[in-house]
Amino acid sequence: MPTFIVRRANQEPKFAEVDGDEIVIGRDPSCAVVLAEPTVSRQHLVIRKYPPAEGGAEPQYIIDGVKPTNPVMINGEFIRERILLKEADELQLGDTHVVFSVRRDAQAHYIKESSHYDGVCAPCGWTGRLGRHNRSPRCPACGAPITER
Repeated sequence: MPTFIVRRANQEPKFAEVDGDEIVIGRDPSCAVVLAEPTVSRQHLVIRKYPPAEGGAEPQYIIDGVKPTNPVMINGEFIRERILLKEADELQLGDTHVVFSVRRDAQAHYIKESSHYDGVCAPCGWTGRLGRHNRSPRCPACGAPITER
């Protein structure tokens, strides 16, 4: 069962363990992962559970139905099509960061790990939380390189 670690600037992370064949992330209270984010639509993103790949033991989780009106970044890159989620992938919806994990100890692991930092874009002034695994982060507003503050 996947865990979603929801992080917003200056807030403690929230953890959502979600089971099911379809996981909806959005503002609507009926969503499996609810984000109180004005730039996120009511049903912003759908993640579907698929059987394990041949020879695999774990189910696969794939983001389906990406729409241009509902932008999503994964590990600092905008996605425009279906994508297979991997352990520690970081989704960004508006100013909210959501880390995907299938680890059984996800909550303990991600509280211990400081995998994020506050970044700033010098040209436009954008600020937000970024994953340390993204080696060359770009500003979601203007595309310029982001630096740690």
